[in-house]
Amino acid sequence: MGCHSEVKKARWTIPCLSCMAEGRVQGKVCPECNGMKKIPQSRCPLSQITDHNHQGFRFYCHFKNYNILPESGGMAEQSSYFLKVLEFCETVTNLTGKLDDEHKQRVAMMNSKAGKDGF
Repeated sequence: MGCHSEVKKARWTIPCLSCMAEGRVQGKVCPECNGMKKIPQSRCPLSQITDHNHQGFRFYCHFKNYNILPESGGMAEQSSYFLKVLEFCETVTNLTGKLDDEHKQRVAMMNSKAGKDGF
């Protein structure tokens, strides 16, 4: 069984983008992840990236790193596909930053508690 094989029990999870890994949307339990903040995956998430997705990510990287749009002109001239890729990548970037900050805060709290307890 390789990365591309589907397994019976989910081994991987991805953060829920619907609720930004909060578990709630507008005060209610997120319907996408049922409040779990993560979505189980029965296949490696990397195996699900198609060539078409990869091309979209390349477009995003060129835009983010070099301010180069896939089509000439401004944002109004870009394809709806690119605008969806842009929105998705920005959402993932923001969520990743948020989760990273939360992790750093937890580590700092654990380190300060360990120092107080003499460990």
